[in-house]
Amino acid sequence: MTTLSQFLKENVRETNAFTPSPLYTPEGDSLMFFMKDEESYRERIDELLTVYRSMQTNGIVGCQIKGVRHKLDELSKYIVTVTSEEFELGLLFLAYAASATDEMVRHNYEFLGEQAKNLGARLRPQDILKSSTNRCTNPTTLAGK
Repeated sequence: MTTLSQFLKENVRETNAFTPSPLYTPEGDSLMFFMKDEESYRERIDELLTVYRSMQTNGIVGCQIKGVRHKLDELSKYIVTVTSEEFELGLLFLAYAASATDEMVRHNYEFLGEQAKNLGARLRPQDILKSSTNRCTNPTTLAGK
C-alpha cells in the first residue's frame, strides 16, 4: 500500500518558474506586466497606470497600463517602426512617460521602462493589432516589415 507522502513524491509535477512577460487583454485594451512573483497590492497612479507593490517591501513588482492600442497608434503617427516580430516593452513605457504631465507619474513609467529593459521584456505588436478593429491607422508601421 502506498502512503500519501510516497504518492505525492511520485506524482509531484514540476512547476514552471516565473518568467516576467507582458500579457495584453483586448477586452480592456490593457497590458499587465509583472516583474516579480510576489504577493502584492495595487495602487492606482493615474487613469491609465496601476502599479502592483510588494506586500513585503512596497517596491513595484508589476503594473497594468490602459489604452495600449491608442498609444501604439500615437507611435505610428511619428513613424516609429518595428523591424522584427517583437519590440522592447520599454518603448511602450517611454511613450507613456513622454505624454505624462505629472512628474511622479512620469517617474513611475520611466522606472517600469528601465525594469522592462533590464529583464529583456518584449512585446508582440501583432497580438495587439490583430485584436484591434482598425483603430491603428497603419498596422504595418508597427508590425514590422
